[in-house]
Amino acid sequence: MPLSYFNRTLRLLDAPRKTRRYSEGQSSSGGVATRVIVSTATEPYWNLAFEEYLYHERRKYEDDSKWIYLWRNKPSVIIGRNQNPWQECNVPFIEKNGINLVRRQSGGGTVYHDLGNTCVTVLSAKHEPHLNVAFTCRAVQSAFGIQAYPGPRNDIYLDGCKVSGSAFRVSSIASYHHYTLLVNTDLSTLKSALLPIHRPFETKAISSVRAPTKNLGECSTKAITHEILCDVLEKHFKLAFPGDCWVVREEYHLERIQSIHFVAKTYEEFKSWEHIYGKTPPFHLSFQGSLGSKLCIIDIYVNNGMIKEFSVSHPTLTDESKRALRNSVIGLRYEWADFNSCLKREGFVIHENSETKNLSNKNVTR
Repeated sequence: MPLSYFNRTLRLLDAPRKTRRYSEGQSSSGGVATRVIVSTATEPYWNLAFEEYLYHERRKYEDDSKWIYLWRNKPSVIIGRNQNPWQECNVPFIEKNGINLVRRQSGGGTVYHDLGNTCVTVLSAKHEPHLNVAFTCRAVQSAFGIQAYPGPRNDIYLDGCKVSGSAFRVSSIASYHHYTLLVNTDLSTLKSALLPIHRPFETKAISSVRAPTKNLGECSTKAITHEILCDVLEKHFKLAFPGDCWVVREEYHLERIQSIHFVAKTYEEFKSWEHIYGKTPPFHLSFQGSLGSKLCIIDIYVNNGMIKEFSVSHPTLTDESKRALRNSVIGLRYEWADFNSCLKREGFVIHENSETKNLSNKNVTR
């Protein structure tokens, strides 16, 4: 986003407006007040399920008010709706380190969350991400003296490094724009978690656009915490999008979130293997291995997270042995440890991180 366009966008936020304060749930003329909603929970499946609940609630209203939802998660990798987790992150690393893997309902790329990262969701009838980015940049500039600026995909940059990534869910009657703000995130773990070990893939799954990252906390002489940043964002959100009225901050602790039937049902879906892995777009993966002293090429095709096709090219393996091996693999979930163990029982050694030339040279649409 050019800075001239950004400056024009800021001017759109400067028109004077009157606001009146109302108690939670009240509004003027029976309308819907602008809402500020804060989750004190840090469980990613619950927070994302609650976000979906807010989206469905927002769809019930035809007014132009905006809602903001502020939240954060324990260490988690959040992949987009149409992404491949094995292509986007180091699945063995995140499993070993107790990092949650979550598939969200919006598109876009993969992000890393931890308690040093603040998540922002703006829900509205209109899809206006440029205005959300503009008010956020103004907020951090005003409060912390940080010269953040918009990037080309409604993300936010600082000194050439990304401090915020965006994703959207848009329908004809409502939308949400959610984005991260790196405050004091563990960037070392972020890098390790988002470094996939299996490449290349032949797939039409959406690939993330990778960029160097930086924390806001590195760039200000003033203290920045999640709580301080939430207060700053609330203040500037109300200035930018006051509407006819606004309500007091609504805080949701974990037990309150869990008590909502829609959220509890969505939580069960979000944490299931079928949602996280089973909704992965189909992909083909080829890699090297060995049986005895001879090299082999192993090809697999995975759909809905399940191995649907398997073949192995080896100079001395008989057709009967190939069929028996294929039958033992077809129908398995594509979970690397189990798949590897299955092949090892047959005497195969997988060369991890190998890339076969025939696949890496293919023209793949992503």
